[in-house]
Amino acid sequence: MESFTVLLNVEDVTAARAFYSEIFGFEKEQEFELGGAIRWASLRQGQTRLMLNEHGERSNTRRRSAGSHHDVVLYIGVRDLDEIWRQLDLKGCSPSPIELEDYGLRQFGLRDLDGYEIAVTGLPQNPAS
Repeated sequence: MESFTVLLNVEDVTAARAFYSEIFGFEKEQEFELGGAIRWASLRQGQTRLMLNEHGERSNTRRRSAGSHHDVVLYIGVRDLDEIWRQLDLKGCSPSPIELEDYGLRQFGLRDLDGYEIAVTGLPQNPAS
């Protein structure tokens, strides 16, 4: 295998692109526009790619409660977990408290604009040598 890319069906590609760019540093790689709106975008952060595709539903409330959005968890590893948590909290994204998980990573969770679950992970503050 040479690559593995996740495609998320979203209500508003522009808003989703801004969310993932502002919070996690993704940059636009490609996009497709139709009728004056961006309908698909490919984003890149290092070797990680994320595609966003307009789904067509127009109700964020309905999208957030859709069962399919609860079946997948996007795990994003970051260098400065505390800083990312602070940024998200300041932006009103309501991240959960940072906790030390049984498997040794510090982690918090949140949902993106379309209700996709995101787990943000980092190493323990004082990792054992």
